[in-house]
Amino acid sequence: MKTLENIPEGGDLSKDYLLAFGSVSHYLKRIAEYHESRKTSEPLPTRWLHLAERSLLHRPLLKYAEYFTPSELDALGLKPDAKTRLSKVDELVDHMNALLGQPGITSSLRENESLQLKQLSELYESVRQLVVARS
Repeated sequence: MKTLENIPEGGDLSKDYLLAFGSVSHYLKRIAEYHESRKTSEPLPTRWLHLAERSLLHRPLLKYAEYFTPSELDALGLKPDAKTRLSKVDELVDHMNALLGQPGITSSLRENESLQLKQLSELYESVRQLVVARS
C-alpha cells in the first residue's frame, strides 16, 4: 500500500488530490500554448492538442473518495470544515465530468475563449482553491 506523502495537519484535504486533475491542468496549458503559437509563423501542431484531449476526455475525473483508498481516507481524518469543502469539490467534479461528456466538446474546447473552455478553467481553479484552502 502506498503511503500518503502530504497528509495535512489538522484534518484538512490532501493536496495530493490535485494530481487527479493533471489531465485538466495539462490540457489548459496546451490549449493556451496552442492559441499563443497561432500568432507566430510556426504554430504548434494539432497533435499536441490531440494527445492532451485524449488524456482529458477518455477518463472521468475522480471524486476525492474515489481517488484515495478507504484506509488513506481514514488516515486523513477530515474535520467538518474540510468535509464541507469536500462536498463542494465533489459537486464541481460532477460538473466537470458533465461538461467533458457533452457531444462535440472537443471542437468547443479548441475554440479560443469559448464558453466551455472558460467553464472548464473556472471549475478547475475552484477545485484547486478549495483543496489548498486551510481550515
